[in-house]
Amino acid sequence: MSELPHLLIVDSSKVVRASLAKNLQGHFVIREEKCGETAWQTLVLDSKIVGVIAGVQLDKLDGFALLEKARANKLCRLKNLPFFLIESDAMRGQAKELALANGIAGFVPKGLGAAETIQVVGDLLERWRQRNAVDCAEICGVSERCSLARSPLPEDPAHVSTYHGMSDVFGQMGDISGIAPPEIVPARSVATFPVEKLDLARRDALESKLGNLIANRRRRHGVGVLIFGIDDYGALVKRFGQGLMDRIDLKFGQLLGSKLRADDHISKLAEDRIVILASDTTLAQSAAFAERIRKGVTAAQVSVAGQRIQMGLSVGVACLPEDGVESSVAALLLKAEQRLVVALQAGGNRVVSRDFSKAAVTEQDIARALDQLALLFADASPEVLASQLPRLGLTALPMLQQMERTYQFGLPLEEIGRRLNEELGVKEVAAAASA
Repeated sequence: MSELPHLLIVDSSKVVRASLAKNLQGHFVIREEKCGETAWQTLVLDSKIVGVIAGVQLDKLDGFALLEKARANKLCRLKNLPFFLIESDAMRGQAKELALANGIAGFVPKGLGAAETIQVVGDLLERWRQRNAVDCAEICGVSERCSLARSPLPEDPAHVSTYHGMSDVFGQMGDISGIAPPEIVPARSVATFPVEKLDLARRDALESKLGNLIANRRRRHGVGVLIFGIDDYGALVKRFGQGLMDRIDLKFGQLLGSKLRADDHISKLAEDRIVILASDTTLAQSAAFAERIRKGVTAAQVSVAGQRIQMGLSVGVACLPEDGVESSVAALLLKAEQRLVVALQAGGNRVVSRDFSKAAVTEQDIARALDQLALLFADASPEVLASQLPRLGLTALPMLQQMERTYQFGLPLEEIGRRLNEELGVKEVAAAASA
């Protein structure tokens, strides 16, 4: 069996594929596909592929869509695979800059001879490895080396400096103190969180960890939940590509992780949300920490290819005992999520650690909202309602709690919350697996 690395060439033109394959033969095992859909299947099945050379205009799935699909995959070897674009004579500077901003790692011009093609492709792959090589065992739990393609660096050295400048910006925030002042827990060690392990956590695992922190909390000290979300995350992904946002997530997660102690916990609650479970803290301390981080991120100077990224950060904070010692684990986590949503709906770039005054909501406000919901539910099909039942139920949980306090129906609210959270977690995992 050949030990040569595999290279995938994807282009709608058989002539272009054949020319590149002929020039690269003897140095790579060449896999050819003419459309993006079959190329994706080949990428999934062939684990020896070390790079992709693709055209832009492909059937079913174009070159950029193929790249985006690979970056969104959870497999390290696909998420971190370098993509190179076949460069035509019509491709000008602005088009190349746009391609780089969307995650393309470099260009392979048409019409080169065999020696030139081998030189260009070899240089591109080596440059990629040197810039992005990491030990994949820290990410995937396997013993292999691969390229970390969180966001490929453009060829222009001036652009490269802007990416490295992002690291410097977050480094300037390193003097931000942790959630709880050192004198609160002088004997506790600071934890080290490898940012590559900031994986998407199942909700039941988060609740289990939070439950342990609550059960073991010391007298007079609380347990906090802080959920961070970068404002307009989806718009930033569309503008700059998932690769760059992944790298920002890594740097931001590294900053947060460096402020935690051994018993604290950090993970991703969703692709655009990071959650911290903090021991030995108070609501005021957690909110103050979140505000320091928010100000630091807002002041960050990040630019890509000359374009400034103005980032805003919203945070939802909940804490025991301030938010009620009777609150369940699920309810505390949900309260932090709801406060994050309130922060985003209020315009973003803010920390919300308390509920708005109930006096601000009138009976008329509630009546109007109920009328709108009644109309919405009347028009929705049973299938659509069924698909959203877990989220609807969790949103309605505070109302059910109030009904229970008023009428004492004997509703199993804790069981209802647990079941709804489990179902929501199953749906989120299924959605992530199908993405």
